[in-house]
Amino acid sequence: MSSGALTLIALLVASIFWATSGFAAKTLLKHFDPITLGAIRLTVASLVILPIFLRTTKRITKKMVLDMLPVSLFSAGNFILFLFGIQRTTANAAAVIYTVTPLVAAFLSKKFIQEHVSGKKLAGILLGLVGVLTILVLPVLEQRGVIVGDIGGNLMIVGAMIFFALYNVGSRHLIAAKSYHPITITGFSLVVSACLFIIVNLFVPHAPIFPTLRSPSILLLAIYMGIFVTVLPYILHQWAVKHSSATTAALTTYIQPVFAFMFNGFLLGEVITPGFLFGSILVFAGVFLATGTGLIRMARGVRNAR
Repeated sequence: MSSGALTLIALLVASIFWATSGFAAKTLLKHFDPITLGAIRLTVASLVILPIFLRTTKRITKKMVLDMLPVSLFSAGNFILFLFGIQRTTANAAAVIYTVTPLVAAFLSKKFIQEHVSGKKLAGILLGLVGVLTILVLPVLEQRGVIVGDIGGNLMIVGAMIFFALYNVGSRHLIAAKSYHPITITGFSLVVSACLFIIVNLFVPHAPIFPTLRSPSILLLAIYMGIFVTVLPYILHQWAVKHSSATTAALTTYIQPVFAFMFNGFLLGEVITPGFLFGSILVFAGVFLATGTGLIRMARGVRNAR
């Protein structure tokens, strides 16, 4: 099997697991507050990735800590705003808003690390922004918060998405300019985020954790979220980017919402309204306008390699 085909498989698997994040989070948030759930999720993720991180990262220096800390804080911001946002909005709205990540990353890359942004990509960014703004105001226009969420929750997801885009830009800078291994970046970010959540959880009042975790279904779902929604897709995605190009990141943008809509409709009973569908189409069109050419070239490369 060609490396291109393996890359596509890796991204497909990562997209499927990421698509279940809305269901897993909304189910567990019935039993835990966002800070507690974040601490549980990231503790599990850190324990799993720590041996891989230590094997990949031979030595931790002061310079490494200073380089990694800002990127790790972006990652932590993404985790916390996602959990608070998904508690108030729908999983479908969250999936579509995260679709704009490559567009925001492209804009931030030009701003902070001087990567070129073409006119076509800029047009895609603006079109995707219109789509996200449409989804943000849907709770007011349609007055059906149970289906499309609420503005507060959607804004938190937008904030989480921006932090995730910053994390991606920072990661690219650390890999390209400072030659850090992707596993080092991912592992460091997860461990720092876990420590922050645990510290905050010590000072914020919350219900007892362990009695709730005694339920086998809740414990298994928490472990699933830590491993299969966090560690595994991050590793697969980083592996795919390392063995192909930056345009592969956009592939999950197209695949993930498709699976998310199926999972959220079947498991959470979420309905796609006409207005939501219109906003989603604008988002997908903007992302394809900005990144679709690279994806087409990649798909042709995989086909020709057979």
